[in-house]
Amino acid sequence: MNPWGTVIVSGSTEKVLRVWDPRTCVKMMKLKGHTDNVKAVVLNRDGSQVGRQ
Repeated sequence: MNPWGTVIVSGSTEKVLRVWDPRTCVKMMKLKGHTDNVKAVVLNRDGSQVGRQ
């Protein structure tokens, strides 16, 4: 989750990241192209970038 609580990022066994708005429960985007399951994600300090570990 970003520091303001306006974005949640989730990984999956479908090899994608999903970005959600927790205030509305709406999926904002789906980031495809990973070659393996996404088991962990990291956000930078200001919540503007995400990566998988």
